[in-house]
Amino acid sequence: MKQIGRQTTLDGFFRPRSPKGKKFQLPPSLPLTPPAPASPSPPASPSPPASPSPPASPERQERAASFISISSGGIEPDGIEPDENEPDVQEYTGPPLCDEQQRLVDIIMSGRNVFFTGSAGCGKSTVLKAAIAQLEASGLIVAVTAPTGRAALNVDGTTLFSFMGWSPKTNELDLDNITNMMYGKSKKLTRKALQKTDVLIIDEISMVENNFLSRMEDVLRNIRDQRRYWGGLQLIFTGDFCQLPPVLPFKHCWVCGTEQDIQDEDQPVDRIIECPRGHGPWNYERDRWAFRSPAWEAANFEYVNLKEIHRQSDRPFIEALQKCRLGIRLSSRELNMLLNHESEVENATRLVPTRAEAKKINAKKLAEITDHTSKDYTCEDGIWFPPSYDGPNDYLGERTRENTLKRFDDHRFDKKVELKQTQLVMLQVNLNLKKGLANGSQGVIVGWDKIDKDNLPTYEGKDACLKEEHVVLFTEEYLRKFPNPKDQVWPVVRFNNGYRKTIYPVCVVNHMGNQSQVLMYRTQIPLIPGWAITIHKSQGMTLDQVIVKLDKVFEVGQAYVALSRATSLRGLRIEEGNSHTLSAELGRNPEVHEFLEQKFGRDLYADHVGSTI
Repeated sequence: MKQIGRQTTLDGFFRPRSPKGKKFQLPPSLPLTPPAPASPSPPASPSPPASPSPPASPERQERAASFISISSGGIEPDGIEPDENEPDVQEYTGPPLCDEQQRLVDIIMSGRNVFFTGSAGCGKSTVLKAAIAQLEASGLIVAVTAPTGRAALNVDGTTLFSFMGWSPKTNELDLDNITNMMYGKSKKLTRKALQKTDVLIIDEISMVENNFLSRMEDVLRNIRDQRRYWGGLQLIFTGDFCQLPPVLPFKHCWVCGTEQDIQDEDQPVDRIIECPRGHGPWNYERDRWAFRSPAWEAANFEYVNLKEIHRQSDRPFIEALQKCRLGIRLSSRELNMLLNHESEVENATRLVPTRAEAKKINAKKLAEITDHTSKDYTCEDGIWFPPSYDGPNDYLGERTRENTLKRFDDHRFDKKVELKQTQLVMLQVNLNLKKGLANGSQGVIVGWDKIDKDNLPTYEGKDACLKEEHVVLFTEEYLRKFPNPKDQVWPVVRFNNGYRKTIYPVCVVNHMGNQSQVLMYRTQIPLIPGWAITIHKSQGMTLDQVIVKLDKVFEVGQAYVALSRATSLRGLRIEEGNSHTLSAELGRNPEVHEFLEQKFGRDLYADHVGSTI
């Protein structure tokens, strides 16, 4: 095997391998772009299951919108306005696509490999959901993946490990052993699922390391179609390389699996990593990104940069955020604007770098509420393995001491939700966009609504019966645990936009794996304390009022993520920061900036309507 760091041609880098006893000869050249997939007739929609139990069939269900009933219909406490003219079942379909978003979906539907990116608030998630729906409606089998459990949960997808049928231990194997493993009896169904997949989507691609991507491509090509890169899959990659970087890149050599020393604090950050067996070398800082992998170049992407910003509309604020994202030095006027503007942040959420700090702030604030007693809601977790499942299950089903799933440690729903009247809270789901009740909506608990078992959320669409069943189970367990009628209540929240809402338990189902999908689900009151959250957890949220602490930001990109959550300058305040610290925190990754300028040029520098700034 040639040393990867010194490769000069794609054909020299990619080498087809077959399981033991099989031989294959590489053709003179591999096609860079897979042909546009045919559009077979859409499969018949599966009939709704007769019982709330997960269906026994391993066939992939068509992804459909889920509907959550958010009407209360029960007894409203004094002073709480009941919901009016709301249907029993509320559909969340997402906002309509703007012109540039629709053009991007059209490119995806043409069968091209696409990498799309854009600033925070440009609608990357909106486009992704629309593209998934259209791809599946055309009859294609789509695998939606992300590098981490939390990122996968956010897109109702699976981790890259689960998609490939791997476990973390797989990183310790060499490529030949992985290929042979994939052809083994225990991986038969996983292999067939990978072979049947038409489209691979990877969200949060910035967190995928160079070598992991190379390993994926090698294995997929060798079990799907050795004549084509990525085995002929259509690839849709999305994310923002200006945000969170890969975690622990180069921990194992992607060729031989040998563990590599990457945490020697005596070495410079810009150090060279070389496998003890001679593979490499790699520059730790420069080569860690997915776009540095030859597998990325082989995909021959169509590059799309979404330029229209939908979260903010204040041009000077957007210009400053764009510079923050790209690591461009801010002018003294812009620094003063960010640090010294008028703001209204009376009930703002603080964004902090670490979980420990967020937990400490929330606990202190909750303890300060002494006029009201707390109500405690404990989540209900479950997992279901289909009979045909052949992937790893030892760590999927592992539980904590509190009987929650370990895989849900990063779940957006907390294990335990402790609530008090007058408490600041934040909503964790999209309930009703028309009324402004979205993920990240902030509000205050103003009362309690008596639990009525005959008036619980109803669902339609995918996994509806499963969700309804577990909302009922959650409610019954809560009533059993707290027999005092005073405790048998749901919280009522007055959101910052003035709307009041009874918040019921919500069941979120996630599909792990490919066609033989494992169902993992958590049911909980979809609220978290609103005084402080981590910057990482805030990704994807839109916050009307936010306070950002920049004294302990420890990763390039975190400051931009935090600042870009705000919808306006008036709703933003920077704490414990000055022009010097702010400038220091907004440093950039030069290799990312170089990559983006090479692919997009001046299109990087645009305002909220896409005009160059």
